[in-house]
Amino acid sequence: MSAELILFSIAIFELIFLTLLYKKKNNFLSAPIIVNLILISILGAKMIYVFGFKANAGNIFYGIATFFVFFLLEHYGAKTATRAVWVSFLFIALFMILAQMTISITGVPETKKMEEALHAVFSVSLRIALASLLAFLVSQTVNINVYQRLKTWTKNRHLWLRVNVSNIITQLIDSIIFFSVAFITVLSSDVVELILTGFVIKVAVGLLSTVFLYISYLSSHPHFEKE
Repeated sequence: MSAELILFSIAIFELIFLTLLYKKKNNFLSAPIIVNLILISILGAKMIYVFGFKANAGNIFYGIATFFVFFLLEHYGAKTATRAVWVSFLFIALFMILAQMTISITGVPETKKMEEALHAVFSVSLRIALASLLAFLVSQTVNINVYQRLKTWTKNRHLWLRVNVSNIITQLIDSIIFFSVAFITVLSSDVVELILTGFVIKVAVGLLSTVFLYISYLSSHPHFEKE
């Protein structure tokens, strides 16, 4: 199966799953964001080809995380979305710290291969880890503010407009911050290709997620509690 088809299938599966799951009142509103950010931290080092261009496998999960922030903004309000972003940020920071502490422990000889594999997955440099967290927090804070302003400006109409304009701005800020901090000393043509391809993928997920945000309005939703 091609990389493009797999990525599309992942996006569709998650969008359907989250849209259906959160039709009911739920107290775990940060969970989808946290899960996708964990997937990014584990799979972000995997490089793939998408339509012949190099891309980061984690881009699809960041796009989904952003979709769920939009979902919270639409159905629960800005305060809930902001809280979810901060809770996700703190949990991922904790996850990274605990992962680094755990892999620093010397394992028994029998698990040498497993230990090497864990080191390969979790041994991200401090700069890359900080770049990822900083980019997420700043870009999503901007996302919430831009989205709310557009929602007010359009008088709660034109969902497609506020989703995609806000998404483009968010992904641009995220890419600039992350790659500026993480790879400022190695800005090669490969890095530029990763930036551009990743940006296109995340914007494409935003376009796709617009459909599912409209679907989320098809049924009545008295369970959604705005603050």
